[in-house]
Amino acid sequence: MKKLRFLPAFLLLFATAFGQQINYKIIHDEPAQPRVNINLEYFNIDMGINNIDGASFNVGSFGFVEPVTGIGGQYNFKIGLLTFGKLGAEAIPGNLELSVGGYLMLQNKIVKKPTRVILNREYKGTEYSRNYKGELIKTTTEEYTFLSVPARRRTMRGVRAGFYLKRGPFASDEFPEDVTFNASDPLGLTSMGLYAGVTARTIKSVFIDTPTHGVQFNSIGDDLVLDLLVIPVNVFRDVTAEARPNISQEVRDALGGNPFGFRIGWYRYQVDKKDRTGKKFGLAAGFEAGVKPYQGIFFNGSLGLTIIKK
Repeated sequence: MKKLRFLPAFLLLFATAFGQQINYKIIHDEPAQPRVNINLEYFNIDMGINNIDGASFNVGSFGFVEPVTGIGGQYNFKIGLLTFGKLGAEAIPGNLELSVGGYLMLQNKIVKKPTRVILNREYKGTEYSRNYKGELIKTTTEEYTFLSVPARRRTMRGVRAGFYLKRGPFASDEFPEDVTFNASDPLGLTSMGLYAGVTARTIKSVFIDTPTHGVQFNSIGDDLVLDLLVIPVNVFRDVTAEARPNISQEVRDALGGNPFGFRIGWYRYQVDKKDRTGKKFGLAAGFEAGVKPYQGIFFNGSLGLTIIKK
């Protein structure tokens, strides 16, 4: 069977900028800080390298509320639609993950930077070829026309901390043969602890008017985080046994009990109102990667919509 590969368009992107030929007028350039921002994730995938049974497809939500400038609360919630470990045993819990806490921005300033505003996207065609293995390669080309305009950008830096919870299946190939529980079936794992780290927020919202392409804009918010995870509570249960016994000590004896991990996260969301963008909602996205106790290296990624932006 031949393998069909789809190369992302941006890998073969032909982008053209006509900054000298196209006149434009900036009609709005105010990167305001939203007080309420709520995002619905309609697709999320989560996976831990040391715990494939805990891999899941989820829906969720993330967002923040900032009643006082620079001080706010934020959350990130996921619940599994399909958790791999549940396919073999209905008693095993599905994926559930929650981070809820607060942040304090220690820096909040406006800087002016060149900002790209896309004027037009045009599909240029698709070509097919074969690589040295004889595999079929599909290449899609798009042409982007854009302007780079000087625009105001809000940059914020601060710290954050909060509560962390994750529940779901757990299985490991590293259990020794002499354990007293059934190590061939996934276990139930509930982990609780704290996160603390640093955060950086960038907001841009520039709108331009051109005689050739009308009103176009670049309006988006991005949050970057780096957290230390301290997760001392890890409760393991043999959910396939009738009494669902707590076997946490046996698992710690077999695998160790290091409670520390870390994660790097990126979250993108809409910031400007519908009256200006013409969009009631708008694209949201998120990505996390790092290391968690017992889960090992993990990653998760989401696509979603910003449903509240005030």
